[in-house]
Amino acid sequence: MRLFTIAALALLLQGAVLAQSPAPSRIEYVRFLQAAETRKLLGMGGKHLYVARKNGQVDVLDAGQNGQVLLSLQAKDAGGRTLLVQPEAVAVSADTVYVVDSEENRVVMYGLDGKYKGRFGGRSSEGGLSSPQGIAVAGGIVYVADTGNRRIQMYGDNGVFLATLPIDRAPANK
Repeated sequence: MRLFTIAALALLLQGAVLAQSPAPSRIEYVRFLQAAETRKLLGMGGKHLYVARKNGQVDVLDAGQNGQVLLSLQAKDAGGRTLLVQPEAVAVSADTVYVVDSEENRVVMYGLDGKYKGRFGGRSSEGGLSSPQGIAVAGGIVYVADTGNRRIQMYGDNGVFLATLPIDRAPANK
């Protein structure tokens, strides 16, 4: 039930954006894209697919004709410190790619060019994350599905903690 609630929130956020465009009348198979050494599809932003590799790196694929790797979001920073171990989901804003990592319990920010911009979350008391699984961006607010703590954490688009939305405590969720 908990995962359904978190997924439902993400779908509602995406639905608000999709509601502004006409719905497709039917969906067809388009083509196969090869993505070697991948662990999972994390999400889509614009005409790009974000795919997690087994080593923690996230590849950005062209969802167009060829499906080639355009760039990679590195799993380690320039100093060799770990940024990503187990990426779970991606959200893309106008200038930032947000990657949520369930192993490191944080969100890592990259520019659209793939350059590391910073991170937030961790296991601190205020705004801390425990096994985050999903992420969405809307109206300058980053919503993180903090599944280990059974809540949605809200951050500014720069990673500053704003507020918490409890999930299991709401009477409608019982």
